[in-house]
Amino acid sequence: MNIKHTVLLTALLFSGTVFAQSKHSKASRFKSYKGLIMAGYQGWHNAPDDGAGRGWYHYQSKGEFEPGSTNVDLWPETSELKKVYQTSFVHADGSPAYLPSAHDASTVETHFKWMKDYGLDGVFMQRFVAEIRGKSGRNHFNKVLGNALKSSQKYGRAISVMYDLSGTRDSVDVPVLINDWKNLVDSMKITSQGNNQTYLYHNGKPLVVLWGVGFNDNRKYTLKDVEKMVDF
Repeated sequence: MNIKHTVLLTALLFSGTVFAQSKHSKASRFKSYKGLIMAGYQGWHNAPDDGAGRGWYHYQSKGEFEPGSTNVDLWPETSELKKVYQTSFVHADGSPAYLPSAHDASTVETHFKWMKDYGLDGVFMQRFVAEIRGKSGRNHFNKVLGNALKSSQKYGRAISVMYDLSGTRDSVDVPVLINDWKNLVDSMKITSQGNNQTYLYHNGKPLVVLWGVGFNDNRKYTLKDVEKMVDF
């Protein structure tokens, strides 16, 4: 099931679900995902000195990030980024190679500027249930999401939360997802920024996406667990 089908299924399911809307703004400048060009935004990279305390997170392989040990498929273009971190890698000319951290607001802002420059309407901010169940991961992804909300407003890009179920356990992780969404709505107020907000709506309600349902990779949750998430 690709992102388009997942979004459509989730939107259809949520459009038939009755739940209190008093905590959300009544509208958004983005009233439907239809016709929008959207991408996924992982925001999972860290650097040792970015303040998150997660080291070279998602850059490393088996706990190491050095020549011969990396999780990087492609080295990113960094010339337009305001803040980057020196690595132990070097370029062909011998100069040190640098990488960004998604923890930095300036990096997220540059990404949203690029979206506007190149005609991308917005992103689904991925929140990995396996990450947000722990304090370190939750704090990091809250910061990335907060910075993304500000940048989405500055550059007029749509934004929506996408829960990635990779690594989700059985029913014990259902309340993790539910409580996380409550926190985003109640504390971060991601859907109550006014009727011209940039949070993506569909059928008059904030759109939330569940990604990964049905994958045949030994995931521990069941369809009943997913049903509880959707019903909520």
